Amino acid sequence: MTSLVRDLNIVVCGVGAEVAGGAIHVTSTSGASARGLVAGVNADAAAVVPGADAIIISLPGPAVAPMLAELAPHLAAHQLVLLLRGMGPANYMAFSKAAEAAQGPGTPLPFFAATKALPWDCCALSPGCVVVSGGPMARAVPVAAAPGAPAAARAALPQLLGGLFPGTVFELHDTPLDTVLGIAYGLELNALVRPAIMYGTWAEWDGSPLAAPPRFYRDASPAAAAAVDGLAADARAVVSALCGALRVPMPKGIAAGPRAVLAVTCRGQIADTSTTLSALRTNAALERVEHPMCAAAGGGWLPDFSSAPLSEDLPCGLVPVRGVAEILGVETPWLDRVIGWAQRVTGREWLVGGRLAGRDVAWSDAPQRFGARTLQALLVAAPAAAAKVVQPLPAGGTVSGALQGPVPPCSSPFAGISIVPSRA
Repeated sequence: MTSLVRDLNIVVCGVGAEVAGGAIHVTSTSGASARGLVAGVNADAAAVVPGADAIIISLPGPAVAPMLAELAPHLAAHQLVLLLRGMGPANYMAFSKAAEAAQGPGTPLPFFAATKALPWDCCALSPGCVVVSGGPMARAVPVAAAPGAPAAARAALPQLLGGLFPGTVFELHDTPLDTVLGIAYGLELNALVRPAIMYGTWAEWDGSPLAAPPRFYRDASPAAAAAVDGLAADARAVVSALCGALRVPMPKGIAAGPRAVLAVTCRGQIADTSTTLSALRTNAALERVEHPMCAAAGGGWLPDFSSAPLSEDLPCGLVPVRGVAEILGVETPWLDRVIGWAQRVTGREWLVGGRLAGRDVAWSDAPQRFGARTLQALLVAAPAAAAKVVQPLPAGGTVSGALQGPVPPCSSPFAGISIVPSRA
């Protein structure tokens, strides 16, 4: 795997691009450590992107579209653009629209791929220093490519990413609903679990400061588990309707429910998988994670409602599911309940009068953001991939040679949600 990446020029786009002594240091709670040299840090995309083979983006969901717009004028068809936890139609649509706006209609797009999750529970201690707590979050990190991506490039993804991230196993998900277009619509478990736990923990909170931050998963309440199950049931109903419209089978993971998905995803990490509540409470990989909190003026701790479970998982997870539900005519009582509560504590506005008509829909990943308000608009067909022969990777060669079959740009802001099946 090392031979695949040793000659690549890689650009990483993230928050706080600072280094210490020209390197990034990573340590784990078990005592293992690693150090990687950094060639340079630059705030100018024009200075680094044109010469890159791969561009890796690891940002909170709401920050992805602006970053893609900044990168778009400098991208080329031979490059790989990888989002670390960047699933969902909005990311790909923002990517294709930004490229078209910057380089003109018909511009061949780079090879676009995204992981469905991050395998690490980590945080930055200081510039250039990161600590990874607990063990691996999942047995394997799912990764998917955009529809129309060349077969050889898709097949090379797990090996390429394994070389970029030694010790992490990547698993290619290559069915129609597993492309980067389908994940946001109920297939992203994390976006269901975290808002549900926030709701279950704080919906009945009396406003009094707490003596210490509660643990996010370990201290999950029965109300939080009920919210997880309720949101998952709504998501299953939406995905079932979407699968019916697309005439594709229901994904096994969604049909199984959150408890079973957690058991498979975090295999070996959960001591008790008998219920959703026990699966949340006994996950060793997540037992030290605390609720996002801020210090109260008079002492104690208050919940931070501006944190990722509500600022990212709502607009980039639950709101898109609710948007598809509205188009398909699916009732979602738990989605409405959790989104309505989140609006009250965050000051955001998505639902107005039972419909996605709030001012913040424009900053969400809902299909309504792209003007899709009917089934026909949601299921508009994407153009077929241009026929192109892609040669297999040569032994010991670099991956850039396999990335020459560009994904065709979409013809409408929401084209592709019909999900062109990826066939090897």
